[in-house]
Amino acid sequence: MSEEEKPKKRRGRPRRDGSKSGNQREEIATAAIQLFSRQGYAQTTLSEIARAAGLDQSSIYYWFSGKDDILRHLVDENRSSLLVATGIGSFPDDKPAQLFTVLHEDVMMLCRLPFDFYVLEEAAGSQPDNFREFLDDYHDLRKRIASIIREGISDGSFIPCDAEAEAGLMLAMNEGAQHRFHRANLIEKEPLQLSANEVADVCASAEVARLLAHGNVASVRNRALERGWTS
Repeated sequence: MSEEEKPKKRRGRPRRDGSKSGNQREEIATAAIQLFSRQGYAQTTLSEIARAAGLDQSSIYYWFSGKDDILRHLVDENRSSLLVATGIGSFPDDKPAQLFTVLHEDVMMLCRLPFDFYVLEEAAGSQPDNFREFLDDYHDLRKRIASIIREGISDGSFIPCDAEAEAGLMLAMNEGAQHRFHRANLIEKEPLQLSANEVADVCASAEVARLLAHGNVASVRNRALERGWTS
C-alpha cells in the first residue's frame, strides 16, 4: 500500500522538536502548498510535507488520509466566495449590494487562508491537471461576478462597462490586498494596521463605488448589512 493510499490513523500529533503548535491542520496545508508550488504535486511526498510542517509522518494521518485529501482541503478553503456568488446572484434585485457581498466575502476568504493565495495560484498554474477543480472554481467565480455586473448595467444600477474585464480586475485587486495582508502578518516591520474585515470592506467599497450609476457605496454597504448578507 502506497503512502497516498494509507488510511487515516489517529496516532498522536507530536512535533518533531517536541514543541506544541497552534492549528496543525493548517500548518500541514501551508507546508504542502509551498512544496507543491516549488517542486510539483506529483513530486511531493507526505514525508516531505511532514518534515516541512515539523511533524512526524504518522501525525499527518490524524488530519488527512493522504496527499489527495490535503489537495481537496486546499480547494475547499478557497470556495466560500463562489458559494456566496452562486446563491446571492440568483436574487432579482439590488445588484450593487450583491456585488459588494461577493467581493467582501472573497477578500475575507483570501485573508483567512493560512498562506498567501499567490502560492496556490502559482501551483495551480504550473500543474493545471492536479488543480483542475480549483481553476474551474476560479473561472466560475469570475463568470458569476460578471453576470451580477451585467444585470446591474441592465437595470441601471451600474455604468456601462466590460463586465468580464471588470470582474477579472476586481479579483486581481482582492488578491493584491490579501498579499499585503499576509505579508504584514509574516513581516512585523510592515504592519498593515487593518483587520481582515476592514481590508474586505475597503476593497469591496472601492470596487463597487467605481461602477455605481447613482447613489453611494455607504448605502449599498448598509443594505447588505441590513439583509444579513455580510458582516
